[in-house]
Amino acid sequence: MHPRNKAVVIDFRSIWRVILFVSFSNFLAILANSQPLPNSLNPSRRLTQYTTDAWTVEDGLPSNTINDCLLGKDNYLWFATYDGLVRFDGVKFTKYDKANSPAFTTNGIWKIYEDAQGLWIGTNGGGLILRKGNKFFHYDPGSNIQGAVVTAIEGDGERGYWLGSRSGLVHFQDSTFSPIDHPILGTSNIYDLRRDQQGRLWIATSGDGVFYYDEGVFTQITEQNSLLPSNSTRALYTDSDGTVWIGTDEGFVCWRQGKIQYLISQQNGLPGNTVNCFLKDNIGTLWVGTDEGLVRFGEEERSIETLNQDLGLSHSTVESMVEDPEGSLWLGTYRGGINRVKDGKFSNFGKPEALPDDVINVTYPDGDQIWVGTDNGLALFKDNTIVQISLGSTPEENRVRDILRDTQNRLWICTHNGLVQYENGRVIQRISEAEGLANSSARNILEDTQGRLWIGTRTGLSRIELDGTIRTYNKDNGITNEFIMSLYESEDGGIWVGTNGGGIYVIKDGKISNITKADGLAADVIFRITADPDGFTWIGTTGGLSVLYEDKIKSIGIDQGLAGNSVFQLLLDQMDAYWLNTDRGVIRIEQTELQRVARNELDRISNSKLFNDADGMRSREITGASNMGISEEGKLWVPTQLGVTVIDPQNIPLNTLPPPVRIESIRINQEIKEENSTSIKIPRGKNRIEIQYTALTYFAPKNVQFRYRLDGYDDNWQEAGLGRVATYTNLPPGKYNFQVIAANNDGIWNTQGASIKMSKSARFVQTPYFYLLLLIGVGVFGFIGYYVRLTTLNSRNQLLSEMVEERTYNIQQQSEAIRQQAEELETINSIVQTINQELEMDRVLDALLTEAMKLFPQAERASFLTFNDQNHKYEFSATRGLNIEEFSQVRLTPQEAFGTFGDDYQELEEGVYIVKSFRDVIGKLTLKNVRSSLVMTIKLGAFPEGFLFLFNTTNLRAFDKSDSARLKRFRDHALSAYSKAKVLQELEVQKRELELYFQNMNDSVQYARRIQEALLPRKELRQTLFPESFIFYQPKDVVSGDFYWFSQRGSRKIIAAVDCTGHGVPGAFMSVLGNSLLNQIVNEHNIIEPDKILDELNRLTRVTLQQTGGNNLAHDGMDAALCVIDKETNMLSFAGAKRPLFFFRDQQLHVIKGDKFSIGGWPDEKTIPFTNHSLSLNSVQAFYLFSDGYYDQFQEESGRKFMISRFKNMIREVFPLPIAEQEALIEKRFREWKGGGEQVDDILVIGVKI
Repeated sequence: MHPRNKAVVIDFRSIWRVILFVSFSNFLAILANSQPLPNSLNPSRRLTQYTTDAWTVEDGLPSNTINDCLLGKDNYLWFATYDGLVRFDGVKFTKYDKANSPAFTTNGIWKIYEDAQGLWIGTNGGGLILRKGNKFFHYDPGSNIQGAVVTAIEGDGERGYWLGSRSGLVHFQDSTFSPIDHPILGTSNIYDLRRDQQGRLWIATSGDGVFYYDEGVFTQITEQNSLLPSNSTRALYTDSDGTVWIGTDEGFVCWRQGKIQYLISQQNGLPGNTVNCFLKDNIGTLWVGTDEGLVRFGEEERSIETLNQDLGLSHSTVESMVEDPEGSLWLGTYRGGINRVKDGKFSNFGKPEALPDDVINVTYPDGDQIWVGTDNGLALFKDNTIVQISLGSTPEENRVRDILRDTQNRLWICTHNGLVQYENGRVIQRISEAEGLANSSARNILEDTQGRLWIGTRTGLSRIELDGTIRTYNKDNGITNEFIMSLYESEDGGIWVGTNGGGIYVIKDGKISNITKADGLAADVIFRITADPDGFTWIGTTGGLSVLYEDKIKSIGIDQGLAGNSVFQLLLDQMDAYWLNTDRGVIRIEQTELQRVARNELDRISNSKLFNDADGMRSREITGASNMGISEEGKLWVPTQLGVTVIDPQNIPLNTLPPPVRIESIRINQEIKEENSTSIKIPRGKNRIEIQYTALTYFAPKNVQFRYRLDGYDDNWQEAGLGRVATYTNLPPGKYNFQVIAANNDGIWNTQGASIKMSKSARFVQTPYFYLLLLIGVGVFGFIGYYVRLTTLNSRNQLLSEMVEERTYNIQQQSEAIRQQAEELETINSIVQTINQELEMDRVLDALLTEAMKLFPQAERASFLTFNDQNHKYEFSATRGLNIEEFSQVRLTPQEAFGTFGDDYQELEEGVYIVKSFRDVIGKLTLKNVRSSLVMTIKLGAFPEGFLFLFNTTNLRAFDKSDSARLKRFRDHALSAYSKAKVLQELEVQKRELELYFQNMNDSVQYARRIQEALLPRKELRQTLFPESFIFYQPKDVVSGDFYWFSQRGSRKIIAAVDCTGHGVPGAFMSVLGNSLLNQIVNEHNIIEPDKILDELNRLTRVTLQQTGGNNLAHDGMDAALCVIDKETNMLSFAGAKRPLFFFRDQQLHVIKGDKFSIGGWPDEKTIPFTNHSLSLNSVQAFYLFSDGYYDQFQEESGRKFMISRFKNMIREVFPLPIAEQEALIEKRFREWKGGGEQVDDILVIGVKI
């Protein structure tokens, strides 16, 4: 037999007999139809079959070292730690220490013990504490050192207690500490104390052996007198039959009938000699906690099984143990927190049980045996043995995807290196791509009714005819989506082909038809297709479960009550129930209920059960696109990522214990009331009541369901689900009774629950007496008010009559004045409309003069003197009634302009003057024959922009103070018009300057864009190197800081997505540098490993940007994702600088994160090598590289970012589509998200199908 075809047969009966001292009959007894004994760990299971959980400081535990643990009479779990006493309800830790309890003088707790008096707490230096009810009482030993550190506590059978300490044995009674007067025990370090059935006190010491105290006499047991293996003893356990188990530093012994019966140590299988604790569970199994793990000891066979850190515990040193009411074992560890070991509804098999690999792809019942296909070979369950089978020497040859025994009794196995026929321990033949198969990666197999074999591969469907010839179906002859996921033959002989993104193809009578999401399927990624005897065809998809019934397709998903959306397969068990393996676990649904939903007789599923790790599965992660099977005896074999998990649908263990319910606290307006009260009064004026409750079930505490009701307020029970708090606000006065009930993980309700009575007294304003007094008061005050009102009205009527006469006269006078003002305002409004129609400065000035002369008819002439910013002089810009040519050459300085006023002028208000005469400005301005003038300054700031002159040549009194108001109103509008024209004039100048500037800038940027585009790889090169690929590249500005880069060196193709610091022109400069350096590194220096490429790019970037010195201010750099595809080695390698790699394997998205540092950057950053990641190309369907610009984009409407989680979901959505449609959908989704908002960064997304 060739070595690569060798079958390795492992007979666990002989192996475990030698190594584990247990018979193999215990190993697979879990497959029998026996119900586990109630409230205990099933002793027929291996320890690795149990599931383990851990709680540490990350989960709220104050310390990871647990000194002692106890199940209280109140059903809480209590733990002693170095940082306080901890109470646990399965979900929440409550800590008691110096910070919240004055009785604690230290936080170190060694021991906890409970009796009828309450919970006794032994501290590390703080004496003894008693918790009675919800109060703590401290007992201080004072100067008695022996009572300060309490390491052990045990009742004396009467009213006192024995205390162990670091310095001797102490008796405690009536608050008094009494050290024992004994030559050894008076000073010995005491580890443990126990009373046996005869009332004797057993004492374990750290170096003086063991003592027992009986009728006033201490008897010592040591190495010297009783063959004790060590005088350093640490743990004691007294059995109901009088047996005493003694743990030492050299193993443990059984003391029975007055002597040591036997020793168990490392020499006969104990994992470590230091024994810290013992526990006998509800069915009598002895558990031993050691420094090297948890031990299950079978006394009859002297068998030892160990569970340690390698097999699931968080730490191997077990310091204490306790069993909860549901039979789970709780372990206090040294530095590993709390561990729970529990049984479940499932039996688990993986590498610890000798499977070749934990990743299971298929389970195939074959008569009385079960074949299991893994990622690393085949396994066979048969006759209490597991056979490991290697199908070759390479990973591809041993990766098993599907199994079939055909009608000729041939066993066929689909592997990633072809279809294998296996019989009698060897490979008979292998059919691969070389022999005509569409692809060597064979994923599924079907034998049709004619005996032909159909093989689904990654790149097409092959049919092996009876004569051995092979026909292939692919995109060339009707199946455009070639990735085959499942095969099924319908009753009419049609072959149904489920694909990865193309829906279902049906091959019948030489024709091929296609069923897709458009026809009603939940999704186009199809997993398994099965049919049941009632005419339902069930189709598992990534979008839920689809069903074909009476030629109609209906889809059932989360909205219809299904617990998960990705359904890999559906099977019908022997109990008429469907089982679905999904992305969230295994779901059980009654056949009739699911069929009624499929027939639209029910809107949704209401009675399904989801099984996951809380129910005993080693992993809730079902292997994607896997095959589960049902054995001859009706057991369901489910493939997961951590082995195969098995459940017997006919014999599912139930948690039958109703959970005890506790009301933990009541907050009234955030103030905590006393715990454990049976009734409570709500003070007046307090409106917010918050009631916190819990249920003390520890098997699956996070799956507990609650209901509550406030009698007197709630009409019905309130469904709280998993919530553990009830809140009421603004309760009216009255008496109430709050009730809360709970159901455990299997729906068993504690209908008694817990309750508390509450009452709320009415304030005086809420009583009938208050309302009566209020009514009387309203009546009295109403009468008084009426009388006062009547008197007041009579007086006011007389006064009003007089006021009306006076005001009538005033109104008439005002009316006349208003009429005159209205006429004037009408004129002003007409003037304003005329002025505001003009925008250019010259036309505005002409309009101002024209309208001013209309407003002041006495003005015979007018002119406008404006300031020229260029020569800093005043010029006449417009005139009326004057010869403009006479004044056009006049230029006046500011002093000369004001100097034209003669001595006879009057300032009516700031900036408004009446001038009777003007001085001549020699050679510049002559104003003769002016008898009166009205002058108005135009000021936009502190300096006058101009002067408006209105002249009269005949009348010295043509203008007077009465014109001031009109001129003021006119000036306001004149200033507005002048200011607007001035601004527009300046803007026009600026506009012309900016247009010239931007034209020059745009020419430069466009030239830079052409340079950058020339540097990017050509589309033809991409299509040559990566035919099935796309690039979505969209710069934020004309040029981009993102760039993509390709190259080929021999058999290796290199592709990179790079995001440089910044965007626009700065980013473009960095992209030119990055492009040039990559060409130099790869094409010139021939560096082709991804990590080495990025290392060299980092070095050269720092050198080029002079970032190697401490004073450099250039902190620019780049993030990059780079892949190398080597067709020769069939490997894909990746390295990333703050950028990840997304890739698909078995239709599932996986992520490899890049290193957490960029290329280039700060000068003082340490240079750390980049990490290389390698993948087999056979396991990669597609990969994606991208910058962060896409998912950093803000949505126009909401202002929210797209975010990486939404980006992942989009990649999952587009993955099944053809590559061109992927790019189109990614671009469309981006534009829809951005809307009319601004793009915030450069965008680069690269997708490549392998």
